[in-house]
Amino acid sequence: MTHSFASFGNGDEIYLSEWIIDEVAGKLREKFEMPEAKLEESINFIKGGAKVINPDGEPPSVCRDKVDNNVLHVVSCIEAYSIRMSG
Repeated sequence: MTHSFASFGNGDEIYLSEWIIDEVAGKLREKFEMPEAKLEESINFIKGGAKVINPDGEPPSVCRDKVDNNVLHVVSCIEAYSIRMSG
């Protein structure tokens, strides 16, 4: 079965960068001690359901938490007018 969640049918889409994917992979590996085979499967699932972009240039430097600058980098590259976040 193939799952796709890049488009929600209402025009919303998921955009990620390799940096964001690497960050997720690191958390799954370190915090959840996910085995490499399951990790690879999970990352492939995520990549299959999102539009993966490679933003040009350097991330902005505007957030207190510097990690968030990488998310803003994606947002600025796709010229998003809104962001949905959870967590």
